[in-house]
Amino acid sequence: MNFESQERSDDRQPMTPTSHQMLLSELVEQEALFRSVLDYAPDIMYLVDITSQKIIYANRQEIFGYAIDELVYPYFTPGSVTTEERELLQKHWQRVLQDRRSTVEYRVRDRWGRCEWVQNRALMLPSDGQQRADYVLVVLTIITQRKKLEHTLREHLLRLDGIINLAMDAIAMIDANQQIILFNRAAEQIFGYIAADVVGEHIERLIPVRYHQYIHDYGSAGTPIRRGMKGFEDGVIGLRADGSEFPLDATIYQVNVDEQPFFAIILRDITDRLLVEEQLQHLVLHDELTGLPNRTLFVRRLQRTIEQSHLFYQRRLFAMMFVDIDHFRVINESLGHLAGDQLIREMAQRLEGCLDGHHTVARFSGDEFAILLEDVTDVTEATEQAVVIQQAVQSPFFIFDHEVVATVSIGIAINHREVLESAYQRYEDVLRDADTALHQAKSLGRARYVVFNMEMYNRARARLQVEMELRRAIERNELRVYYQPIVDLTTDRVMGFEALVRWQHPKRGIVMPSEFIGIAEESGLINVIDMWVWYEACRQVRAWQQEFPCLSQLSISVNVSGRAFTRTDLVQKVEEILLQTGLDPSCMKLELTEGVMIDQFETTINTLQQLRALHVELCVDDFGTGYSSLRYLQLFPIQIVKIDQSFVSTMDDNAESAAIAQATVLLSHALGLKVVAEGIETMEQIARLEAMGCEYGQGFIFSRALSSNDARRFLARYAE
Repeated sequence: MNFESQERSDDRQPMTPTSHQMLLSELVEQEALFRSVLDYAPDIMYLVDITSQKIIYANRQEIFGYAIDELVYPYFTPGSVTTEERELLQKHWQRVLQDRRSTVEYRVRDRWGRCEWVQNRALMLPSDGQQRADYVLVVLTIITQRKKLEHTLREHLLRLDGIINLAMDAIAMIDANQQIILFNRAAEQIFGYIAADVVGEHIERLIPVRYHQYIHDYGSAGTPIRRGMKGFEDGVIGLRADGSEFPLDATIYQVNVDEQPFFAIILRDITDRLLVEEQLQHLVLHDELTGLPNRTLFVRRLQRTIEQSHLFYQRRLFAMMFVDIDHFRVINESLGHLAGDQLIREMAQRLEGCLDGHHTVARFSGDEFAILLEDVTDVTEATEQAVVIQQAVQSPFFIFDHEVVATVSIGIAINHREVLESAYQRYEDVLRDADTALHQAKSLGRARYVVFNMEMYNRARARLQVEMELRRAIERNELRVYYQPIVDLTTDRVMGFEALVRWQHPKRGIVMPSEFIGIAEESGLINVIDMWVWYEACRQVRAWQQEFPCLSQLSISVNVSGRAFTRTDLVQKVEEILLQTGLDPSCMKLELTEGVMIDQFETTINTLQQLRALHVELCVDDFGTGYSSLRYLQLFPIQIVKIDQSFVSTMDDNAESAAIAQATVLLSHALGLKVVAEGIETMEQIARLEAMGCEYGQGFIFSRALSSNDARRFLARYAE
């Protein structure tokens, strides 16, 4: 059998009557469905045969009271139109023939004289898939309601136009399709357009493309913004007529007109505001005097560095330094605060010059700077940087024609296993450890650096424990005043006592002041301790004076700490204590070290003069161990000088100590001052001091410091 001829024969088989009828039936059914769909379409549609110039199909048989057959070439429009509309339609059909499509809106009158607005959209259709167009599809949409709405809106806008144009803010109004329908004068000024340029345009004319989602979300008909509620406020970018962009605040409100949504956009150029905010942000995060980052910004960077170090702990180390200007208070008070400020500025410049841009130097507080070294390799790199800093500040500073030599103390904390048991987690811990190292550097004599280690941490923990216990001791009245006699070396008579504080610890027994006074000074507790000791000592001495009338001039010497001396109410507190205890002011002696008086040079003389006006006596304690300036003895209104026990205890074996003691006595007498020798332990020392002319002494040879009960018994023997 020949399959090829068979296949050709099958291909050429004619369509049977049955298959033809089925196809015809299917076409009829599809046409009926198509016509049904068109009949129910909301718009009016008809098809025009250009060759015959007739309507060959329409989904309405009657339009505005006119039959389809009455719609004739060239306009094919239902109803009567004016001459103006007729010209508009003529241009419309010309565009259709030229451009293959056109849309026009115009008014018509129906057969009964009513006016309607229609939109005429015409599109050329090719026949049989050919390029030549034989038909035009016309779609008529009745837009009377929309036109009424637009008219109503224009009336609203006309009423608002005067007010809106007086507004200081730029205002634009858009419809549901985001077309601009209003643009006030303020908007013209910030965008550089006139209203005629943008009305009718899409809002993208004012807002760049990348912000269209913003407009879509908050300016479309489907937005959830409710009437009368603020819809959205945020910073976007505006686009000027010259193409430049600028920061913009946009606030959108929804306004409904005849239940149709419109959106009023209030626009503000925030260029100046952002500049001010940037300047304010800089001020908030930078030191005004030096321009360096301040504590807030430094802490932020430190915390960020800590967090990053945990991601790369094995290879990412950092170090933090506290740099403090040594004896800055003396420089500040001797040359003045303006000079002190200038020194801080120049110090900041030198510190910046020691570091590259990768590291941070900040003014942390007062004369203290903080430095963050990121990505250091080991401890040595941090210490080498500290050496560079100390060398950089060695050269003199020239401040207001004064040559100032300054040194710095440096405390270093580093997140390295050589010095830490575990990595840092919080910036507070880094600051604490660097500060601990700084205090260690100062206590060792200043002008040096110290790297924090765990031994320091343990000591700091112990100090913190002492501080907490000391606070509780004050609350529980565990402090005691002890009294060491001061004796007339010639008559061997008790002239008074020096008040010394002790801590009656519930577990450790008597704790000497050397173990807690330093901590009390650092924590500020010394103020409370001083006032309590002064009051208790004055009260007790006044009670002894009353008990032993022969000792009516018994005196009490109390120590004045550096913190107490800086109190603005010091004179007032002393006066209150004297009034409360009834002690004669001449029986109270205030002992100050040379260092305390010199560090507060500007205010020292004034304060001492006010205290002398109360008739209390002033004493220089530990003379010879500090500045030992003859000028200070001459300037300050003091009455007593105490020779430090370090000279008294070595007089017999050290000629230099004996010479200093002798010179102190001679100098004091020449200035009309009395002298008290501390730390006397032998009869030989008493004899030698008497020979020098020293009037008074205290030490173990007379008595150790005594409790109040023991001191009373001591006095009782002298009073017999």
